[in-house]
Amino acid sequence: MSQNVALNLNLVEVYPQQYLDHIIAQVNSSIYSVYHPNCNDEKNKKNRSSAANFVSRVLLICGMICKPQIQIRILIQEMIACGWIEHNKFGIEDLIPGDVVVWEQDKSGNRHIGFVHENNLAVSFYGKKGYPILHELGFEDLLHGHNREIISRLTLVK
Repeated sequence: MSQNVALNLNLVEVYPQQYLDHIIAQVNSSIYSVYHPNCNDEKNKKNRSSAANFVSRVLLICGMICKPQIQIRILIQEMIACGWIEHNKFGIEDLIPGDVVVWEQDKSGNRHIGFVHENNLAVSFYGKKGYPILHELGFEDLLHGHNREIISRLTLVK
């Protein structure tokens, strides 16, 4: 249910500084390690928080969505309902700090979601550590040993 954007839409060129500051302030913070209620993974309690949960909580706090989500697919639907546009065709040069990006599935079938920072960096929740980290946009999937490609970009319409 993604939309490719026509050139005449009035997309955000710069996100509010307060939003960008909030994203970067979460790096290495355990505030988002709170377990979400629909996960029963007793073995790996750290991994109960998800990247979608982290992204949705930041967007909710910043007034950019109406309710938090724990699944990427449902979060994207929520974002679109709240005025975000999903792009499937874009270049790395089109990304601006504050955009939300989705990375391709890993070998286990899991996609990943996070925020564009600056200088080809992103902020996303890293389940193994239990908190958000700053990493390269084309981050290496340490578990599966390859770089994951960005497959979707979400931007806010003014």
